[in-house]
Amino acid sequence: MENTGSGILKIFLTSPPLTFIPPLALSVLEFLKEKDGFLVGGAVRDILLSKIVKDLDILIPGDHSVLSGEAFDNWSHVSFSKKGSLVRMIRKDIQIDISFYPPSIDSLAKNLGKRDFTINCLAIPLDDLSQKEICLVDPLGGLEDLNSRLIRATSESNLKKDPLRLLRAYRLKSNLGFEIEKNTLKIIKSLTKDIKKVSIERIRDELFLILDCDSYEVLRNLYEIGIISNILPELAEEEGMDQGPYHDYDVLEHTFQTLKELESLLKENLTPFKEYDLSNRNPSGRSYKALLKLAAILHDIGKPCCRVIEGEKIVFQGHEVKGMNMTSDIALGLKLSKKEKDALEKLIKNHLRAGYLFNQSNLTNKAMRSFITALGDDLYGALFLFLADALATRKETIIYKENYIDFCQKIVSFKHLIDKKSKPLLNGHEIMKLLSISPGIEIGRLLNLIAREQEDGKITNKKQARTYLKEVYFSRAFE
Repeated sequence: MENTGSGILKIFLTSPPLTFIPPLALSVLEFLKEKDGFLVGGAVRDILLSKIVKDLDILIPGDHSVLSGEAFDNWSHVSFSKKGSLVRMIRKDIQIDISFYPPSIDSLAKNLGKRDFTINCLAIPLDDLSQKEICLVDPLGGLEDLNSRLIRATSESNLKKDPLRLLRAYRLKSNLGFEIEKNTLKIIKSLTKDIKKVSIERIRDELFLILDCDSYEVLRNLYEIGIISNILPELAEEEGMDQGPYHDYDVLEHTFQTLKELESLLKENLTPFKEYDLSNRNPSGRSYKALLKLAAILHDIGKPCCRVIEGEKIVFQGHEVKGMNMTSDIALGLKLSKKEKDALEKLIKNHLRAGYLFNQSNLTNKAMRSFITALGDDLYGALFLFLADALATRKETIIYKENYIDFCQKIVSFKHLIDKKSKPLLNGHEIMKLLSISPGIEIGRLLNLIAREQEDGKITNKKQARTYLKEVYFSRAFE
């Protein structure tokens, strides 16, 4: 595809735009093309990059009265203004935003010019979506920037109107692998404090989109220009804080290195984690992978408050608990779900435990069981965080990487053993009948004893379980 300048361009694609649009949206697009509608914004950008799109942005000349019709059956919709000037249609994981403009090509160009970056100021007539030869409305030279892999602001005033666009520039950099154009970068640096004007929910959503991509370099950039410091001011306390001879980095640099190592590990398809899907999403639509990266960023935020010099040593006694409490406040501030908040707290509180277990000369089943029980659904996340944290401590720790991975496999294998043997050999009623005892807390204790013996492979059937219970009960060995 070639750009012959800004305006209205005739371009040729290898595949029609509809190739990259979910089939569920086709009936809506078919209906709206009769209204002389245009596909605009990020969807056009992604189609030109041969990417599948799920979020569609449509511009229609006229007003919202055109939206009545069977094409919108089975779609949920929300109007974002009293006049219905912006309507969002949702079905499954597809989102269609429909907005309106006065019916003229000048009005279309004016509407596009209000957007954030030139690569998002592109439009395709809905009539052209089934064709390889299309007309592209490109009032600001967005196609040329797309070909040059540049993120260029449409204007300084457009960034000022919505400071979230400062963060979005870096999200696009992360997602697309583009560079931010020099003058745009200069403008962003001059406006960093304006990010505080944006609602925390919008900041949170943009931050998680960044975390879903390769985010190490982008988050470093955001810290260096001061945006992250305005979102997570706790990180600034880590900068320049020495950790002593057992660390090659100060606390902040260690934090960034942990994120870097984590992103590398997530791509390696390591044996202990092959069965675990870190891309799974909770009802909020945010992925566990992004949440785990946030845990990597926050795992040592308690250190500045807990730093103490004992002789020649620097210690951070209790920083995991302090960090957990601080993370709880951050999760509330970001308005994360209770499930996300609980997961973050658990990961931060327990981020040292795997390291303690790794260093034990005689790792017992009891210690592994306790660790697995404490982490629950976040066990794999905790092991990933342990690996990243350990590899980010000193450059030489890379020689222990295989040992760290073998340790993680041992934990995972023991978890599989527990899961396999999790069906109780005896229930509470059977225990009461066997020992002639009444309901009470003793029943729970005895059930736990059986479960542990079963997990360790010491008892494998009901007969063995009954014999074992009689021995421990009447000898009072379980007390």
